[in-house]
Amino acid sequence: MQRRTLLLCLGVACTLLPATAGFAQRQAMFLARLDAQGQVSTSFEPDIVDRLESLGYVLTVVNDQWTTRADAAPGKDLLYIAESGGSANADPFKVFAIPAIMSEAFGWDNWDWATGTAAWVTTQTQITIVDPAHPLAAGLSGTVTVYNTPTDIQGKAVAELTAPGVHVVATIAGDPTQAVLVAVEKGGALLNGRFAPERQVGLFFGAPVGSTVGIVTNEGWRLFDAAIRWVDPFAPPSAPLNLTARPGDGVVGLEWDAPTSGPVDGYRVQRSGTTGGPYTEVTTTTLPQYTDTGLINGTPYYFVVRAFNVAGDGPPSNEASATPEAGVSLRARRWFKYD
Repeated sequence: MQRRTLLLCLGVACTLLPATAGFAQRQAMFLARLDAQGQVSTSFEPDIVDRLESLGYVLTVVNDQWTTRADAAPGKDLLYIAESGGSANADPFKVFAIPAIMSEAFGWDNWDWATGTAAWVTTQTQITIVDPAHPLAAGLSGTVTVYNTPTDIQGKAVAELTAPGVHVVATIAGDPTQAVLVAVEKGGALLNGRFAPERQVGLFFGAPVGSTVGIVTNEGWRLFDAAIRWVDPFAPPSAPLNLTARPGDGVVGLEWDAPTSGPVDGYRVQRSGTTGGPYTEVTTTTLPQYTDTGLINGTPYYFVVRAFNVAGDGPPSNEASATPEAGVSLRARRWFKYD
């Protein structure tokens, strides 16, 4: 789904506002080291920002150098600690009861998952799934190529992940002693007498400065999406509202309003020759309107629309019907401008 974003900066935080903001969206905080222009630019972290937006999140981007950085966390649905965010700078966020992704393995001990420190494992492209049954494995198993260019991956010694609530899902390919993907269930026992306030994931999505955008494979993004869905399992959208159908010559024009809950990645337009269905999918669209063409004049058609996102399809809208007529001009009920 194409989104245009606006960087809105208020005080210490910058919020990326998707242009498609007509529904209730998920809110995420992204902690990273920003450049002199206040932009996310380290390694392939701009790709991560784009991916989170594509999953429906509105991002509040926070510079890890700001002393008031923790003020941006309350009210968020997701915390994402980027590798550039720094281990010590991410420490204040461990106590928030907000689902979290920690891509800075050097901070896993700060979050009371482990003892010792992490290490860079050089020139890697692959990891090994050691628990394919876990949702974080995204249905993958064995050795998985996550980067299309050799780069360094942060790993954490499995032997040092001593918190009982930490579960290893993947390790460095060829080195089962280095964990790169771990799951922490809500309430899981951590070190220092703490318990996880919400689900947390340690994710290998950290690479040195100099690694470029575009290096993540489809399988890598599949694992990323699975991590997001596991910590923040949002539901499919609610039903689109106020579906209307207007007849034209061999066509029917459809318009509807966005659901009240989302996020929304698109809409499925479905048609039937009888009221109540069954319905056949006509098309998918990202716009709240569609013109169905090639129809037979004098024949009634019945339509519903469903919104969808990565969690699945939502319920159908109200049914709307129209009968195309020869010589009838299809006139728009309202106009939209899209970039």
